[in-house]
Amino acid sequence: MLSTLLLASSPSLNAQAAPPLNYLKFDVDSLLVPASERCRISPREPDLPYALAACEQAASGGDPKAQFLLGNLYYEGVVIPRDTQQAMLWFQRASLQGHAQAQYQIAFMLYRGEGTAPNLVEAYIMMKMSAVNGFDEAISAMDLFAEELSEEQKLQAFYTLSRIFKNYRASLATSPDTQVPLDPADPSGLLDD
Repeated sequence: MLSTLLLASSPSLNAQAAPPLNYLKFDVDSLLVPASERCRISPREPDLPYALAACEQAASGGDPKAQFLLGNLYYEGVVIPRDTQQAMLWFQRASLQGHAQAQYQIAFMLYRGEGTAPNLVEAYIMMKMSAVNGFDEAISAMDLFAEELSEEQKLQAFYTLSRIFKNYRASLATSPDTQVPLDPADPSGLLDD
């Protein structure tokens, strides 16, 4: 076991015996498992409560993949009881970190009214964000959603998306560590709304 090797190979300043393995309050081997992998849980998991707690800990710690996978566990309802509101909560947390699959899932939940009221405009916007963030399946779904939007809804969606992208670009411009690519239409980067 890695924990035995770590304890046995650690230099001892006072030549004291290593503490017993049960002294550790966590399983050292679990540190080698990426946080998001702790959320890949099957219904036949031998220690389901422990596995769910590990997944929730990873998701609560801010890992977007773990948040998405925990949302999926709640959404599918195979391993744990289906809870679309909890699913939406975890998908939203992952989405705020740019997780494209979470955005895709939110879009369909908004479209169908699962865990929230149906909202075609918000569904379209979220699907567009998923596509922008690289989830290829969102591109064709986005086109299908767009076909159902009225002209007024399209204008509302396009206006909202333009605000999102302008705010994002502004946040990049104000970050000292990030260089924003120049816009060919505005090489100075100074165009206002």
